[in-house]
Amino acid sequence: MRPVYFYFVFIPFYLTIACNNVSDTAKKVVNKGGEVVGETASDFIEGVGKGIGQSLDCKVFLDSTLIALGLENGKYSILSSPNGGENNLLTIYFIFNEDFDREIKIVAKDKNDLEIGRTSKRIKGSKGSAEYFDMEFHKRTYIEAKSNIYFKL
Repeated sequence: MRPVYFYFVFIPFYLTIACNNVSDTAKKVVNKGGEVVGETASDFIEGVGKGIGQSLDCKVFLDSTLIALGLENGKYSILSSPNGGENNLLTIYFIFNEDFDREIKIVAKDKNDLEIGRTSKRIKGSKGSAEYFDMEFHKRTYIEAKSNIYFKL
């Protein structure tokens, strides 16, 4: 027959050690899981940012007459106008291969080729120069993903 103190001293002692080992193992598993979730969330957020930039991927088309007159486009961006509206301010970099001074029309169409807005702007530049120009559409115009933007005389 075992003494009573065996039950009161040794069994709780062994249970405490066993529970601490389980607790440490559980903490390690939870920490590793947290690391994986954190990395996955970071990758997801980065991917969303890239996807947004790619999804706006609009296309710019210059009329053949403008090209013949020496106008060439470079990089462009679409932002919200400080005067109101959302995604209604087109900033475009024009390169002048010839002297150029003309009023041009800009028409925005959605991905289904439906017109969503138009504006006009006087563009002026000297041969060999280049400059950014802002084209502000009506505040209700929203240049959405995959839109096409046409420049013509």
